[in-house]
Amino acid sequence: MEISKAGQDGVDVPKSDAPEPDAPEPNPSTAAELRRRPLRRVFTIGIPVVLIIAVFGFAIPRLASYGQVLDTLRTMTASSIAMVAVAALVNLLANWALIMSAVPGLSLPRAAASNLASTAVANTVPGGGAIALGIS
Repeated sequence: MEISKAGQDGVDVPKSDAPEPDAPEPNPSTAAELRRRPLRRVFTIGIPVVLIIAVFGFAIPRLASYGQVLDTLRTMTASSIAMVAVAALVNLLANWALIMSAVPGLSLPRAAASNLASTAVANTVPGGGAIALGIS
């Protein structure tokens, strides 16, 4: 226990271990909070893993054969694959730049997160276009 010299009449007063009344409250969404809530951690990791397995293991194979897609990719030349990759990147960057210009002060990573999250919802949830509009 620390001793404070701030007591009345020059008497040493034990310093309290209690936080100052104006001290900010700790942020409950820290990593320590997640460690204290193992069930929440299981859900935040488990649900996305289950969804990924369901989509790539069951839904996509009903729509297209992985073998046919692989055969198509094998017929593409390296330059055509590079052109498709560059076109996809330019498309993403153009959308993110548009979002940044519409929301003053928005950084590129936050614009990307907003765009990718709303697109994911729009493409995966029934009626997701309306929900995605609210997200973005």
